[in-house]
Amino acid sequence: MNPSEHERDERDAQLILALVGLLKDRTDLNLTKIIRDDVDYVWAKPRETKQGHRKRSAGSWWSEEAWKLKDQKRSIGSDGSTVGTTGEHVMPMRVVSQHLLDLARADRLDVTTVLRLLRLPMAVVSVDEDGLLDRQKMPNGWVFDVDAPDFDVRIWDRYTAAGIKVSELRQLDAQGNPIGRAPLGF
Repeated sequence: MNPSEHERDERDAQLILALVGLLKDRTDLNLTKIIRDDVDYVWAKPRETKQGHRKRSAGSWWSEEAWKLKDQKRSIGSDGSTVGTTGEHVMPMRVVSQHLLDLARADRLDVTTVLRLLRLPMAVVSVDEDGLLDRQKMPNGWVFDVDAPDFDVRIWDRYTAAGIKVSELRQLDAQGNPIGRAPLGF
């Protein structure tokens, strides 16, 4: 990351920290929705690539099923179902937004934590897999703890619970071919 990207990240995290701080005591608003929108406009959209949302951040993790569909535009299959891929926040933004709010209310939110949460990985999955993930809540007993030693592994718990094999996820090289290993811990 060059210094200008680092400075931009720091500046944008400071802004999100300030916005969450201003909102934390409001009870008359849908705060997680406002925070999600703020994060989208301040953090995500300025970092989008020309390919758009599904490849928003370099280093997205691709499922095997999504990789097979990577060159296919979203379409309607012969059975009437949607076929294609979609970008997916590994940790749902509603969960991240609520956690930002909870930390701010407990006076435990700082720029380092905001950056950590904003840099959580993205994935590209098939539309079918996205449907599984949409129906899958975080597993019972799941605790959002960015300081836990296994946090980088536990962020994938929803994928595991939905039956998506995290051990088969890969990032893609510049030519769109799978490279490297699965996410940390798999």
